[in-house]
Amino acid sequence: MNDMSLFCEVCEFSLDYRHDQTHYKHFKCCRNCAMKWAEANREQWSKGWRPQAEDIYKYRNERITLALNSKRIQNELSTD
Repeated sequence: MNDMSLFCEVCEFSLDYRHDQTHYKHFKCCRNCAMKWAEANREQWSKGWRPQAEDIYKYRNERITLALNSKRIQNELSTD
């Protein structure tokens, strides 16, 4: 898919071609944003609705925190 952006148009995280291409094609966002917002609000999404900036900010922080905690746990397990 040549017209796929490098970044999600909602959360601005980088896109992974393998995981995000179908969702990007339908919703112009990553798989995570599609599952959180686009699919749950399909009708409104098709009319241009997008989550508020504050909600996106909170969601980005949750994803970053989750990734950091996963990395920390992985590091702890590998040193045991």
